[in-house]
Amino acid sequence: MKNSVFLVIILIFLAKISVAQFTISGIIKDFDTQKSLIGATIAINNNKAGTVSNLEGKYSITIFDNLVKITASYVSYQSQTIELNLRKDTVINFFLKNKSLEEITIIDDRPAIERIGQSNMSIERIKLTPSILGETDPLKSLVFQPGISSGAEGTSTIHVRGGSADQNLMLIDGARVYNQGHLLGLLSVFNPSAVESVNIIKGGFSPKYGGRLSSIIDVSTKSANEQETETELSIGTISSHFYLQKKLNERLSVMAAVRLGNLAIYTLPIQLFNSGIGGYSNSLGYWMYDTNFKLQYKINDHSYITANGYHGKDLFFRTEKSETGTRNVVFSQESLRLNWGNTVSSINYHRSKNNKTTKIQASYSGYELLFSFEDVGFDDATFSNFTETLLQSSSKIHDWSLNAEHTLEYDKWTHSIGGEGIYHFFEPSDVSLEKLDQPFPLPFEKTTHQTLETALFYQSQFKPTNKITLDGGLRLSLNRGIDATFINLEPRLSIAYQTNEKSAFKINYSKMVQPMHLLSNTGSGLPTDVWIPISKTYQPQIAHQVDAGYHTSVSSFSFPIEIGAEIFYKKMNHLVDYASSTPILFNVSQRWDLLLANEGKGYAYGAEFSTAKETGKFKTWVAYTLMWSYRQFDNLNNGNWFPHRYDRRHDISWTSAYQLSKKWDIATNFVFSTGSPYTAFNTFIIDIYGEPSIFATEKHGERLPNYHRLDIVFNYKKIKQKKNREVKWSFGIYNSYAQKNVFSLENLVDLTGEDAETISFDYTLQGLSFLRAIPFVTYSIQF
Repeated sequence: MKNSVFLVIILIFLAKISVAQFTISGIIKDFDTQKSLIGATIAINNNKAGTVSNLEGKYSITIFDNLVKITASYVSYQSQTIELNLRKDTVINFFLKNKSLEEITIIDDRPAIERIGQSNMSIERIKLTPSILGETDPLKSLVFQPGISSGAEGTSTIHVRGGSADQNLMLIDGARVYNQGHLLGLLSVFNPSAVESVNIIKGGFSPKYGGRLSSIIDVSTKSANEQETETELSIGTISSHFYLQKKLNERLSVMAAVRLGNLAIYTLPIQLFNSGIGGYSNSLGYWMYDTNFKLQYKINDHSYITANGYHGKDLFFRTEKSETGTRNVVFSQESLRLNWGNTVSSINYHRSKNNKTTKIQASYSGYELLFSFEDVGFDDATFSNFTETLLQSSSKIHDWSLNAEHTLEYDKWTHSIGGEGIYHFFEPSDVSLEKLDQPFPLPFEKTTHQTLETALFYQSQFKPTNKITLDGGLRLSLNRGIDATFINLEPRLSIAYQTNEKSAFKINYSKMVQPMHLLSNTGSGLPTDVWIPISKTYQPQIAHQVDAGYHTSVSSFSFPIEIGAEIFYKKMNHLVDYASSTPILFNVSQRWDLLLANEGKGYAYGAEFSTAKETGKFKTWVAYTLMWSYRQFDNLNNGNWFPHRYDRRHDISWTSAYQLSKKWDIATNFVFSTGSPYTAFNTFIIDIYGEPSIFATEKHGERLPNYHRLDIVFNYKKIKQKKNREVKWSFGIYNSYAQKNVFSLENLVDLTGEDAETISFDYTLQGLSFLRAIPFVTYSIQF
């Protein structure tokens, strides 16, 4: 009996040794400034396991091996490696040195597996991308990645792998954003001063993400950390912004950013010039602003709470007055106002200890669009012939949401489980029309549609060997529409094989469901776009996507070169589009649900290639996409398939940066893309009055000319050590060789002759271009 007990004790002791687990934790900081590094990478035994540092620069990872080689790395910093023989839980703090303070050092040191199907861009990398009028833009910088194309010239929408603009899930600190455009699309709503990084996923979707078909774009804003105070002021051509982050005490920190549009500076001289000339005056204006706010409270070493807020608004107005005569007064006034904006707020709880992480978020997101037009006039001093017409229209969407996720990390297994619920309030179209204060009867009344979007998900990642990673999961979505409920299972599967330390291959399958539609007659993200809910008639959009990719790092040169290649195929169902060209916002004669074509189908497929040199004074990134994207509706184009509005066969981008000296650097962008399809009005008939009429016989049957341009920017940076200030000037030119890129065509028909037997007329197409060569200058100071 004693021998048996002794044997059992020995077996238990050996079992404990064999499964002994150790926790390594610590903090990662800058060697010189002692500032915590957010998102630094911790790799265990050559990427067999790993984690990243949190918002305080802290990390914690549990392993099941006593012999450990741990490597800490961060963008533009020298990596640091330590080898250990663990006997107990250990605390290791890393202090990383900046590779060089005198050169641009922007690299992506993620493992090859994590580069496939997604891109992670730090704000330093984003700032290398010249944008319109010198405005750094986190969203527009994404179009220089393979598989991602922009909308019309000067707009902020993006299209991922042949998808529409609404099929991208836009998040700011985890909360949804519905309209991403300022200044009619010239800027996005993401203030670069407040942005820390942008992560975009276009393949291999995690089950925790849902509600869209094409991509997940997650924008993370900055947080105050060890550094006491950081302030930045920037004055640009079309906007100015101010940023502040401050650590209030050991537990509480705050971040705030404000951005204002500068277009009022340019419109004011127009108003002064037109005012009071010949009894005529014209008032024209445009202003915008947005604000970001983050308050972070540290509960203890393992958990914290953050409160995030965003609010932005645009207003365009135009007023024309005309007045003649003195005794018999003739007066008229037309006023137009268009304003829109987003409001986003969230409260987040984050706890990470040992191998367990819990995240909970409650958020609100709202988007409103308001349009009004008023025409007032009278033709005598007694006001006896007074007229007034007032047209008002609005579109709104509001969300309340709650989501939670719990993750367990082991040596070879990682499990995540969670769920989310989103309560949507839609007001697609609220129109009123009045004349002489008497409302006209309209064919529909104001209606608020309420829908519910819920989902449960489970994800598991298993690493059976050092080279193979299996990542799979399931998302169960239940979406209650206006008059129907839709239940869908959304399986996700990813298989990755790491051929060596620098190369990997991955194949993914994802089913995605989108329980809402965006109606756009321009595809540009202009504020006439309207969100509508799902119903029996307009069912949730569904997509199946298969994609595969390979990434490697070639070191046969004196510098490493990153090379990537991916292919994809995506099939879509239950799409919605306009049956005519009249947008909902300006239509007062029909119900919105009678303007649409539904039950559309679509597919997209293509290949993406990228290469990058990310070290040294000269850095360059090249991306090329070859793609096909088509749509089909039974009641459009005679039921025939037609190219999607942004079916661009070839899309090339080339971004480069070169350090000229300690203070000067230059960055360039070159882009080329196949012209977008458009509907050509190319068939003529003579109507009953003998006038020529022109109409289209094929939807998107022709293409605009190819698009290309070159942007150049010079940056001057000087650090004033005594005052601890960094001053930066940026000088550049957008579309440097003034290419006339056509974004739309206007049909012109002129009757030139008529006799008893023939009618002659001229038909011409006039190309409309938006932005030619535009110089810009930006000044910023950081202290």
